[in-house]
Amino acid sequence: MHTGLNENACKKYLELTCMDFFTSIKQGPVCDRALFFISLDNESEHPGMNIKDYASVHQHWGNILMHVLSAPFFMAGTLIGTLKLLSGDWLGVVASFIVVVMAFALQGIGHKLEENPAPPFVGPLDMIRRIFAEQFYRFWVFLVMKLQGLH
Repeated sequence: MHTGLNENACKKYLELTCMDFFTSIKQGPVCDRALFFISLDNESEHPGMNIKDYASVHQHWGNILMHVLSAPFFMAGTLIGTLKLLSGDWLGVVASFIVVVMAFALQGIGHKLEENPAPPFVGPLDMIRRIFAEQFYRFWVFLVMKLQGLH
């Protein structure tokens, strides 16, 4: 399957990610086309989405706990819902969508515990990118860094 990505740049990105995870996080992605939402330190490209901003709106233990408990449900609901959609199982799609919405609502409750609010979305595409980036990547990177004492 051809994705249109530069193969060498993506191989380099994966090599850095697998071999030197924390260094690659600090340096940012090698190939910004590989995964467009991974830009951790580029404030001008994605305002409010660098790791420092992300950490500032994820300080309260209750919010972090809500994310730890609900993000896997968001991910599972999204992935299972996609499979159900492809197989034509509409009841499964609806059930998966409900799981995703409930998981996202729990995180909204967690964010109300925070002193600093998350930056507003700048449009529908920004909203989708930030939500999915958080659920599938950014929160987990933040959590690992926090557990390792790197943030």
